[in-house]
Amino acid sequence: MSMMLSASDIAQHMSPYRLFSQANDVDEICHRVGEVFRPHNLNVVGRGQRPRASMDHLAFRDVTINRLSYSAEVAINSEPFKNFILVMTPLRGSASVRCGKHEVQSTSRLASVVGPSTDLSMRWDADCDQFILRIGMTAIEKTCEAYLGRPLKAPIEFSVGLDLTCESSKLWKQVISLMLSNSELASSAASYPLIAAQVEQLLIGALLNCQPHQYQQFLSDTSISISPGFIKRAEDFMTGSVEEPVTMRDVAIHVGVSLRSLYAGFERYRNMSPKSFLRNKRLELVRQDLLEASLSGKPKTVTTIALARGFSHLGHFTRGYQQKYGELPSDTLKRRQKTF
Repeated sequence: MSMMLSASDIAQHMSPYRLFSQANDVDEICHRVGEVFRPHNLNVVGRGQRPRASMDHLAFRDVTINRLSYSAEVAINSEPFKNFILVMTPLRGSASVRCGKHEVQSTSRLASVVGPSTDLSMRWDADCDQFILRIGMTAIEKTCEAYLGRPLKAPIEFSVGLDLTCESSKLWKQVISLMLSNSELASSAASYPLIAAQVEQLLIGALLNCQPHQYQQFLSDTSISISPGFIKRAEDFMTGSVEEPVTMRDVAIHVGVSLRSLYAGFERYRNMSPKSFLRNKRLELVRQDLLEASLSGKPKTVTTIALARGFSHLGHFTRGYQQKYGELPSDTLKRRQKTF
C-alpha cells in the first residue's frame, strides 16, 4: 500500500465521523454527497446493481477529509467545482477519472487531483473505496502566494495524476498519517480554528511541493519563498530597469515600502544592499559590452563603457568588477574571438 496508513487503518480512523451508511437510493446518495462536494449526476452502471453507499466526513476549516464507497459500479459527472479541488485516492479498487482532456486510471498508487476549472467525469469500479480530501482553492492560492512572496499571475493548475510511489509524495502521505492516526489532533483541529489553520497549512504546503503545477519550480527557490514579497518585486523592477536612471527612492516607491525597509529587507534576506544588487546587474551589462567590444575590434575604452553603464567612480568600479569576475575590465577588453 503506497499510503502511509493501510486501507483498514484509514477506515478505522475515519469511522467516528460516519455521515451515512448502507444508503441505496441513488437520488438520496447523490444529494448527500453533493452537499459535501457539489451537485452532480450519479448513475449506476449495469442492470440489477443497487448501491450500498457509505460516507465518512471530517470537516476542518478549508479542508474536509472524506471516505466514500458506493459498492456498485457508478458513473459520475460534474460541472467545474470553481472554488475547491479534490484529491482522491482509491483505498481499494480503481476509478477512471477524466478532467477536460486529461484522464488517469486511479489506484492506490496513483491518486487523482481534480481541479476547479474543468468538467469532471468518473467511473468507479464496484469495489472502489476512495479516500477524498476537499481543499478550498482560496486557501491553496493564498498559501502559494505566501511561499512565493508575490501574487499569482494565473490560477493554479495541478496535474491530474499524483504519483504516491515517488519520493516527492512522502511528505504528503506523512501529513495525512499524522492527521488521521492522532485522534486528539483530528478532533481538536475540527473544533479549534487556530489548530485547524496549522494542520491545513501543513497539508496544503505538502501538496504544493509534491504535486506538479505551474509555480512548483519557484517554490524550491528558498531565496524567494522565505523573503517578503517586496524584495522580489524590487529585484524584478531593478532588473527590468537596469539600463534606466533609477534610484533607490524609485525602487522604494515602486514596491510601496520605505527606504529603510527596503535596505533592511535586502540586508536580512539577500546579505547585500539593494544598491549592490543593482550594481551587480549593471556589472553584468558592462562585461557584456566589454566582450562585444573585444570581438568587434571597434575602438572603445573601459572608461566610456563604465560611464555609459552608470559607474562614475572608476576605482570602485574596477575593484567591484575584479571581485565579481576575477579579472580586470581591461583584461576582458583585450580578449579576442579565438580566446572567447
